[in-house]
Amino acid sequence: MIVKPLVAFAQNTHIETERLKLRPMVVTDLEDYHAFTSDDELLKYNYHAHKDKRESLEGLVMYNMARPLGRYAVELKENQRMIGNIFLYLNEEQDVASIGYTFHANYPHQGYAIEAALALKELFWQIADLKTLTASCDSRNSASEKVMKKLGMQLARRREGAKNLRGEIVTMLDYEIQKPVNEVEMYSDGVR
Repeated sequence: MIVKPLVAFAQNTHIETERLKLRPMVVTDLEDYHAFTSDDELLKYNYHAHKDKRESLEGLVMYNMARPLGRYAVELKENQRMIGNIFLYLNEEQDVASIGYTFHANYPHQGYAIEAALALKELFWQIADLKTLTASCDSRNSASEKVMKKLGMQLARRREGAKNLRGEIVTMLDYEIQKPVNEVEMYSDGVR
């Protein structure tokens, strides 16, 4: 039986790695969520930082809890703290998934982003209908670009003069990895 991408997301709401738990976000994550979504330096290549906890609560609920499939809190097992978030977003045809992530600045260079991203890449690889995994970042965001490269993604295009979520004109880097045709066929029968 072929499982559609959203069904696969619904069947995989909790994913564990060696050091992390990927799980749905909940209102009690507000303190940890606000800690990184209010950090303007951390988010300088992305969206505007939240000004206060009310704005973080709205973001937590409206953008994460309201549409939870494919969206995960990244919880550090050792202290049960939410140290970031990661998501898979589907295009309209549901054959391409884009991955995105944000991690708290207090947890740099420890491999958490790549560990979480590899777990979602594995989920992507198991879904027959998904053929391409993409990610984008501002060309100045070398940490994000390193994660994309460690996922095995290749630079697909440079978009000069692109507008980021802050409304700034920047150069965006679009990375992707495609399943080999034989793997797409192998997964199309729903068997791995």
